[in-house]
Amino acid sequence: MKILATATFVIAYLILVCGCQPSFKQVFVEGSEIDKQLVNYALPENGGVIYVSQDNPDHPARTLTNGIVGSENWDHGEGWESKFDGEYEYGGYIEPGERERLAVSIGGGRAARQREDANQPDYRSRDLYGGGIQGTASTAVGWVVIQLAAEELVTRVIVHTVDSEKYPASQYGISDFAVQYWTPHANTWKHVDRVGKKIGDQHNSIRNNTQGRVVVRFRPVRTSKIRLLIRLTNDTETYAKRRSMGYTQGMLSRIRLRSMRGTIRLTEIEIYGLEKKDEVASMTSSEDDLNERLLDEIFAVDSDVPASSSNSSASAAEDFPHPEIGVPTNPQESIEAVIQRYTLAYSSRDLSALMATISPKYSRDGENYEQLRKKMAGVFQRYTQIDFSLQRLRVQAETQTATVDADYAVALTAAGGSPLTLSGKLFFALIESKNGWQISSINAQGR
Repeated sequence: MKILATATFVIAYLILVCGCQPSFKQVFVEGSEIDKQLVNYALPENGGVIYVSQDNPDHPARTLTNGIVGSENWDHGEGWESKFDGEYEYGGYIEPGERERLAVSIGGGRAARQREDANQPDYRSRDLYGGGIQGTASTAVGWVVIQLAAEELVTRVIVHTVDSEKYPASQYGISDFAVQYWTPHANTWKHVDRVGKKIGDQHNSIRNNTQGRVVVRFRPVRTSKIRLLIRLTNDTETYAKRRSMGYTQGMLSRIRLRSMRGTIRLTEIEIYGLEKKDEVASMTSSEDDLNERLLDEIFAVDSDVPASSSNSSASAAEDFPHPEIGVPTNPQESIEAVIQRYTLAYSSRDLSALMATISPKYSRDGENYEQLRKKMAGVFQRYTQIDFSLQRLRVQAETQTATVDADYAVALTAAGGSPLTLSGKLFFALIESKNGWQISSINAQGR
């Protein structure tokens, strides 16, 4: 089991118990020390493979993941440089499915979709083009794709642009860019949900950047590929503008096309999640107890329920009598819907909606349904923001019992505090009653 450090759990538990607000600087702040503590998935020794829109033998892409973040050796070939000169649709990033809707709306049908697909040979440049009916224009002046060795839970990307006395970032760095992650089930790219974005920020992108180091923190995503889209640099020169008719979010409208030239200059890209270097699965019994108490506090965990799906199902069947009702036509969809309602209610801190997913016959170590309600009300009061997500749901349904296991990631933020981030696996047991499927127990494994 991959876990957070003991000290982090101690601090986190103190927050839960007494509401105090210590600093999470060592793990959760955007300081340079996180680079040393956590695994950088982008590094070649950790399995990272890099692809770029256009490589440069004088400033090759491989220097973006060699661990050198400074700009001192820029004139000696350190860092990636790529020049651009052409027509671009500023801010016209295509959302998933938009290209297909565009082709159908124009009237080309299947043939048009095939022509559109021919412009995108592989996933790396997918969903990058917009433009009017008379043709397409690029919506990014360049891109970088880093493929990870395996699917990982990712929470931040650190972008280093050139920044030195000779080449200050405010004049030579990248100014406007966005971070995306690959979603295999949708076979496309999605923008990360950035933490700390300002009101009015579009597509979670970074704009008007003049810094040499930018930490992009976002809600945890599980992915095997990260893409950086660059759409403007601080030395971008616009030498022509025109408007064209095109489709934005499926609607015919005028779009802005600019003829621009400039140079992309980056020195390093780092990708981090929650995994720590040289961390082993072993932990002392006191650490294990503290971990369970923390998870119990935020998830109402039934730690007596085994992680095994089959055993969890049997336990639910014995503890909760089955009402005489039929099996739903598609129980898996009904079960997944309950878990999704639980997830949304948790993130929105909606106590009534959350408790509607819990069985009234809930019982754990003498704690009943009403006592559970009071405990969860305390959690929602303690944390002013909760970002909770489940991925890779696996459902096993029987006649009137079911189990679900999923990967979870949660970021809990108390008023005036820094986010406390946890991840691991959740195991749900559910029973079917006259009220439909409801959760009868939860077991968690954290890291």
